[in-house]
Amino acid sequence: MNIKEIPKKIISNQIIFYFALSLLTFFEVEVLNSDATFFKVKVSNSDATFFEIKHRLIYILLDLIVYFSIYFLLGLFSKKILKNSLITLIIINIFAWINNVVSQFRGLAFRFTDILSVRTAANVAGMYSFKLNIFHIIWLVLFITSFLMIFIWSKHLNAISESFRLKKKLIFTAICVFFIVYIPFETYHFMGLNNFDGCYVGGYNLYLLHSAIPNTIKKPSGYNKTDYKELTKVECNSEKRPNIIVIMNESFCDLNRIVDIQTSEDVLPFFNKFIKEENIIEGNAYVSVFGGNTANSEMEFLTGSVMGFWGEQNLCYSMGYSKYMDILPNWLEKIGYETYAMHPATGNNYGRRGVYKYMKFNNLWFIDDFLDKGAKTTHFDNATYFLKEIISDSENYRIINEEIERNDKPVFMFNTTIQNHGGYSWRGYDDIKLLNKIDDKDLNVETNEYLTLIRQSDQALEELITSLKNSDEDTIVLFFGDHQPALSLSLARRCGKEPKRKEIFNTPFFIWANFDIGEMHDVDTSLNYLPNILLQQSGIGLLNQYQNNIEKIREKYPVLSVNNTVDSSGKTVDFNKVFKSDNLLKDYHKQSYNVIYDAD
Repeated sequence: MNIKEIPKKIISNQIIFYFALSLLTFFEVEVLNSDATFFKVKVSNSDATFFEIKHRLIYILLDLIVYFSIYFLLGLFSKKILKNSLITLIIINIFAWINNVVSQFRGLAFRFTDILSVRTAANVAGMYSFKLNIFHIIWLVLFITSFLMIFIWSKHLNAISESFRLKKKLIFTAICVFFIVYIPFETYHFMGLNNFDGCYVGGYNLYLLHSAIPNTIKKPSGYNKTDYKELTKVECNSEKRPNIIVIMNESFCDLNRIVDIQTSEDVLPFFNKFIKEENIIEGNAYVSVFGGNTANSEMEFLTGSVMGFWGEQNLCYSMGYSKYMDILPNWLEKIGYETYAMHPATGNNYGRRGVYKYMKFNNLWFIDDFLDKGAKTTHFDNATYFLKEIISDSENYRIINEEIERNDKPVFMFNTTIQNHGGYSWRGYDDIKLLNKIDDKDLNVETNEYLTLIRQSDQALEELITSLKNSDEDTIVLFFGDHQPALSLSLARRCGKEPKRKEIFNTPFFIWANFDIGEMHDVDTSLNYLPNILLQQSGIGLLNQYQNNIEKIREKYPVLSVNNTVDSSGKTVDFNKVFKSDNLLKDYHKQSYNVIYDAD
């Protein structure tokens, strides 16, 4: 071959063209992926650290194979190389930009299942501020380079579609499809990636494609409905019927449990003093979500189930339920309780209005219902329409107290608050200031607002507890956060700490009553166990075989969460591994399926 012909061979080779385009596409996507986290942040896994160069090179190679397969597949059946390449490049970058925006809002990457909660996302999107930075400029340079390369290079290419016969095209199509599906799926299984750090460790296109793999609710293997016909038959020998108040407080956490911060004044003076008192059970409740997807925490608590059974990246409220769930509200109604599902926002968020009906709550309260009961609101011009008028925790709890006093029956109230909802830059709160010096002005503003909101929650909680202490009616309270705010991870990193996953996926909880209960401090548990603990401490006791079976699980795994599972010896184990191997957990899965998806 004449050396002079080599450049001509290169410029006319469609395979070399697609490889170069794939390389540029990879850098464009990853520079938008949480401010180029792939290239700079040490991300840890329970089994390994993926910061080593060899692992990064492996992931880059896998990413390039997938990008190349996408471009090559489209080029197999069309001569229009320019048009196909431009359209594919634009579509990929649209998803990269969606991820960039979503990540800024909630601290987690965009995945295909987020499309199911698009209405909720639209409701909250206006509450967050979008920030341009140097990485967006780098992206623009790379994108323009790709654009110019496609326009110039494509004119000289020999189309593969002309040189390949149909049989050869079908073979290469099968190979490309195999790579596009197999690499994202198997990479996550073999490398232990998950919905928290997978997109930063393995690259965003692997993460996005993995999230698109169907993960619908299916009957567990070996499930037989007749085996569980007595599973939820309610039996209660106790005569005790205290009021039960469950408060799942929006984004509630103590940032000092994650990173050492200094503030202008104490953020949680009442909470931190209160949980050290007698007659209280308190500690850490491990959750399946971070920065958003509150509904999954609701599901784990109300059903006594675990997100790991249904796919940790899924949004359970959008995956379909039977129109009858035989779970906690229904059991309590059977022993004489008036049950309430309460959330002072719109009922369409996560489809709560419909799901709560299927859960058989007697009363559904959303923002209009709170307003009808006389709740006062705080107005914010910069919020989206559904949060321009926010009902504070203080007003929320006041309405709870009034409803308890009005009702002749014992009440069970499941109350998801809204006051502390992100983002944290539109209220203008800065009563409490972060004293740590961090090189991110916007994060500093957001942290000040969050700390101020949590202080307000602390004050409202003190008002509620003081009122209940003086009440003549026996009342027990369970309080926990649904998830941490996304800024907890950002703040930790700015302060030089890379938190472990179990530090991010937990929130404080306590159980307290205005009558004598047990006392335990620094308890580690998970949301699926909280109903059992709550009913035991209330004096009611466990209500059916399902709860008794869960108690056996709790003895073996005191913490059972997809992000942190601990066995009875105190050893941290991998949830997915023990789920596959432990028959006790497999039966727990079947029982959960029965009460949620196959109840009579």
